[in-house]
Amino acid sequence: MNQNVRESYLSFGDSVAANPTALDIAVYKTKKNVPSLEWPTIRDGSCAQDPNNFAVQAAKRTGLRLEDYSCPGATAYVEPHGNDAIPHDTVRQQVERAIAERKLDANTRLVTISAGVNDTYQPNNLPSMTTQPQRMARYNAEMTGAINRVKSVAPNAKVILLGIPDETDGRNHTCGSNLLGITSHWYFPLVAYYQDEVREQQRLAALDTGSEFLDMVAEISFQSGKNGCSNDPGRYGASIFDDSPHKLAGHLTDAGHEYYARRIAETYR
Repeated sequence: MNQNVRESYLSFGDSVAANPTALDIAVYKTKKNVPSLEWPTIRDGSCAQDPNNFAVQAAKRTGLRLEDYSCPGATAYVEPHGNDAIPHDTVRQQVERAIAERKLDANTRLVTISAGVNDTYQPNNLPSMTTQPQRMARYNAEMTGAINRVKSVAPNAKVILLGIPDETDGRNHTCGSNLLGITSHWYFPLVAYYQDEVREQQRLAALDTGSEFLDMVAEISFQSGKNGCSNDPGRYGASIFDDSPHKLAGHLTDAGHEYYARRIAETYR
């Protein structure tokens, strides 16, 4: 996007940012073993990415050159104990790759980061008050380290941490399906527990590095009528089984990516 423009925008993070389909992810995993495999949403050296994700749209709105390093499964850190729960890279690894490829530099004006949810899937990350301080500290150390590395190389860039939409109905229920205007509410307090933790992790990392935090739990919720539990056909979040246009279950809808792009551009300006 805007490849002839000198000033750049770099997108780092997980599947919220990349926005692939489940098939895209499956092909990407296959391509690791069959490098010659061609697939339209996978550029050479890149992960599976939607060609119209919010980063692409934000680049259009800001006029910046986009360099997209987002990858499904990305995390803030790698759990040192136990086997790897999901194949991924870390935000810091994405940043270092961008530096090595000379894409992140003094000409970079905007950086967005979406990461945190996948860290909750790693081994030993149990939802308990006894282990929460360790999880919080590990996330903060790794994410602030990645952000400070960005700022050391790209001092002219505005860094924005992107929150996730509220995945609940405002209580301890998540919505497994949202079809034909009928929404199922499942009692699943673990979602709200981890959601609150990730939200606080992101907020603190932004605060500790002087970065922006877009708190999407506050903006996209059941109360706002725009998350996966809402019946608005133009909702920004998708439930697990959802008839709103979207690429990946439980992620942003097409309208959600447009909303994120608009908020990113507004925050950048």
